[in-house]
Amino acid sequence: MKSQNYEIILEAIDEGLSIMGDKSKEIVYYFVEEEYGLKKEEIPNNLQKFHEALYNIFGFGGFVIERSIMRFLEKKLDVEFPKGDDKDFVKYVGDLGRVKR
Repeated sequence: MKSQNYEIILEAIDEGLSIMGDKSKEIVYYFVEEEYGLKKEEIPNNLQKFHEALYNIFGFGGFVIERSIMRFLEKKLDVEFPKGDDKDFVKYVGDLGRVKR
């Protein structure tokens, strides 16, 4: 994904992971890179792999983290995700990456 929102997505991911604290956030980035070969700056291009990593690390807690990231994205891009429990993190973040500001 190459878009003007690439940096915003990275910021939202960083802020979403920060709900656990800075040390924990850095541990997640380290684990995702070591176990999945996915560097922080590559996450917007590999949302499915990042999604899988979150669920492998946190189980259902990955859902909570994804929703936090989505809320930060909504704020940053001044958009709103469709409501409901069936929100697909990979699809909506990917779609938002293509939103023009």
